[in-house]
Amino acid sequence: MFKHPEGGPPLSLIQVDDLRGKTHQGRWPYSARPRLAKEPAVCLFSLIAPPQTAIRRPTLKANSDSMMDDHAPPASPPRVQTLGAMGAQITQVLSLLGRFGLEFSLHDAGQPIPGSYWGESEAGLVRDVLHAAPETPLHSVLHEAGHWICMDPDRRARLHTDAGGDDPEENAVCYLQVLLADAIPALGRERLFADMDSWGYSFRLGSTQRWFEQDAEDARLWLLAYGLVDSADRPTWRVRQCPRPPYT
Repeated sequence: MFKHPEGGPPLSLIQVDDLRGKTHQGRWPYSARPRLAKEPAVCLFSLIAPPQTAIRRPTLKANSDSMMDDHAPPASPPRVQTLGAMGAQITQVLSLLGRFGLEFSLHDAGQPIPGSYWGESEAGLVRDVLHAAPETPLHSVLHEAGHWICMDPDRRARLHTDAGGDDPEENAVCYLQVLLADAIPALGRERLFADMDSWGYSFRLGSTQRWFEQDAEDARLWLLAYGLVDSADRPTWRVRQCPRPPYT
């Protein structure tokens, strides 16, 4: 944590990046973006960024290498692959989650989803159970599963709704999410890339695929360090077992 420029609550790394003009990467849509209660009049990070640097929020969907101006969310939600649309192929998802030891609970359509951080149709986590409904997007299932896989045992034991974690872990979760999509024949990484972009995952290079292929080496190394992928980028089907990486 970092000191607040005006003596307020400590700032997170994400908020410090805001003050420096950086964009947080990962699953952080426009509507749920945390922000400072009050923009500081004088930026204490002026040696790093110009004083006039404004707090920036990631866009719903970026399509260039540079940071874009804010824009409003789309009028209607994008169409992404959902659990209900898979039909009998939903067993592919259940099999994947089961390989990690993560239980799955499918709720009736339109009902509140326990442990859902984002609300509405988004997947939820409570201890060792991933909760979802027919309208839950597959990218949401894989992202929350990725959080469960990537967190240490202490956080996993008391998990309810908020997976927590820091930016490096968030990036690793997004990377693992893509690898897991390839283990689901009815999904695959190409469809996942499109769905993540539609939902509003935010990356410096503008799209999920470009981030994964050109800017995600740190995420891959994080997963390697915890033994969650092998040198060929294949999931090891293990979960994180310690607070600090054993393979460094």
